[in-house]
Amino acid sequence: MKGSKVKKRSVNKVAKERKTKTTKTRLTKAARQKKETKVSFFKDLLHRRVPQILGIYFVGHLGIVIFMESLVQNHPLSPHLPAFCLVALASIIPTILLLAYFHGRTGRYQWGRVEKIGVPVNLLVSAALLFVLFHGKDLGATTKTVTYTDEEGQTIERKILKSEFRKKSHLFFFENESGDSTLNWLQYGIPYALEIDLEQDLYLETS
Repeated sequence: MKGSKVKKRSVNKVAKERKTKTTKTRLTKAARQKKETKVSFFKDLLHRRVPQILGIYFVGHLGIVIFMESLVQNHPLSPHLPAFCLVALASIIPTILLLAYFHGRTGRYQWGRVEKIGVPVNLLVSAALLFVLFHGKDLGATTKTVTYTDEEGQTIERKILKSEFRKKSHLFFFENESGDSTLNWLQYGIPYALEIDLEQDLYLETS
């Protein structure tokens, strides 16, 4: 009886050890497969040129935004243009990802269902986002040309700021509280000097 019990215990011990080894083997195999899957997925992305295309796109994206900011600073263009370009280019990143993943490899590939649905949907969402964010904002030049006829009958053209971009500032006269009447001219001289200086800014209107 004792021998059979000992034998039974040893069998159970061996079974548990085998079960433990099998579990460890399965876990090790699953971890290895998961790691291999990650590596193969990254290799697949490289083969499809997804990181390369995204890198080029982001560099071009940044270059366009910087270029638009430079144009706005040096020319009478809408200050909303850099933000418009930033949102427009960022909102179509899903389209760039789809095109890069399915068509980034060398060779010609037919469009699948994912691209046929995903790209138009992304473009529609991008257009809707731009409409919501920039509706009513002038994205063109900050000036407009007006024509009028003077007293001598001559036609004159002038460029003036559009009302959307015009900023207004009010100047007030000072009070001379020093008691020295010889300084009274500063009450009017300083505001006039400020007005002349501020009028050099095309976007500022003083009154």
